Amino acid sequence: MNALGALLILAFSAAAWTCPACGTEQTVDICSACGLPQPPSGMVFVPASSVVIQGDTVEVGAFFIDSSPVVYRDVLPWLGQNCRDGQVLASVITGQYSESGHFLAFTPFVATAASEYSVPAVCLDRPAAAFTWTGAQWYLSSRGTRLPTLAEIHAAAEHGIIQPFNAFNEMQLYANLMETSLGDILGALGRQAMFAGYSTQDERVMWELTHTPLGGNPSIAMPEADDPCVMLFKPLPVPLVTGTGRDMGYFNVIFRGAIDLPGFE
Repeated sequence: MNALGALLILAFSAAAWTCPACGTEQTVDICSACGLPQPPSGMVFVPASSVVIQGDTVEVGAFFIDSSPVVYRDVLPWLGQNCRDGQVLASVITGQYSESGHFLAFTPFVATAASEYSVPAVCLDRPAAAFTWTGAQWYLSSRGTRLPTLAEIHAAAEHGIIQPFNAFNEMQLYANLMETSLGDILGALGRQAMFAGYSTQDERVMWELTHTPLGGNPSIAMPEADDPCVMLFKPLPVPLVTGTGRDMGYFNVIFRGAIDLPGFE
């Protein structure tokens, strides 16, 4: 499915809306004044702009992006439908498969029955973490979206869309789960290990997955079979970037979807 096709599926088809690009009132799916498709539900428009990434100026085309990260409530039904095998599940949420399912102890996910997954109720409406790059991209593609490039997520942050999300509650919850399930391995150090290095507010902010390979062009989405490492983004007064393996799922990394707008100026 191409980006325009996804827009037509996701957008409201008949409701009146105000075009975020030119400000005109519309009653059709594509703005009659400037040609912008109606933003899909839950997504916002980011105009073409220039961003500075690690000292270099990068041009970013217009795009849509989720106004909020994907939450656990959204992904649980999808996991049940698509991850009926333990190895598949491991590639989606941890990348560290074991026949016993012990790898789940390092995540907030619990397998309640065959192909049925849950998280603690307090997590349901919190940003979904512990997803690998592969898992996030697979889930988003099922919605007709993709991970944003590093340049796109920088632009969204500059427009005030990407806000710092404090990970403290998640860290505390996951630490408790790990201490309970892995007490015989980690003992009392389990909780301390989860909090190590996260003493300040800035350090507790979640990282976000991008579609940009480590060291790659920040404005180009990465082909599926390319570099095994990707860039992560942390929205702070001075944005931070780092890299991680595509098959690694971390409790402090979250994600959201984007749609490019080819040909729109």
